[in-house]
Amino acid sequence: MTPISPHTQRAALAEKHRHDLAASAGGTRREQTRLALLRLAGRRYRAAAPLPDTPPQRILLIRPDHLGDLLFATPALRLVRERFPDAHIAALVGPWGVPVLSDNPDIDELLTCAFPGFTRRRKGNPIAPYMLLRSEARRLAGGRFDLACILRFDHWWGAWLAAEAGIPWRIGYDMPSTRPFLTSATPYISGRHEVVQNLGLVGDGAWGVGRGDWGLGIGASDLRPKAGDWDGCGLR
Repeated sequence: MTPISPHTQRAALAEKHRHDLAASAGGTRREQTRLALLRLAGRRYRAAAPLPDTPPQRILLIRPDHLGDLLFATPALRLVRERFPDAHIAALVGPWGVPVLSDNPDIDELLTCAFPGFTRRRKGNPIAPYMLLRSEARRLAGGRFDLACILRFDHWWGAWLAAEAGIPWRIGYDMPSTRPFLTSATPYISGRHEVVQNLGLVGDGAWGVGRGDWGLGIGASDLRPKAGDWDGCGLR
């Protein structure tokens, strides 16, 4: 059996990102139609007011992925906890992600959602994902979150979910499919490792937009993962 090296993993990840980015940009007629509908849907959500002077008290981090990509998000969870030690931090993951984060000390609450497109089941009723979105949004609305951060670059469903739940500040990557539902967007750099990508998102100035200063004060040098950031990520 040929071992999978970090270089091979990075190359495969970069190729996957190139493919997903092309799809998110709306290359085919079907994808263009979808983007047009997403932009139309996003118009019903008001942009958030300027950030208050006080830091967020309730933060929701959304990551629908399975084992590998979810592990890559853990350094970002740690960074958010370090910068907002008094906040209630919740993570919304698929049921398949519970074993990964169930003992994570950086989150206070672990929520689950059977994210459409990630359940690895055959597609059924085309309306079902939107019915689920509405019911999950009602559930999340009860959490009264101040801020949601969508950690997967093309997860328009998660961004839409946060908007529908009435979460006032919604941060994610500046992609055509997610942008209609976000209040602040950060560039996504194709080929950059997902650990660094997520650290860049939670450390971006998007957390400091408006009157308040929620910025995490992250510079370019801080985006070089430290030795401890790779713990549990399967890379060295």
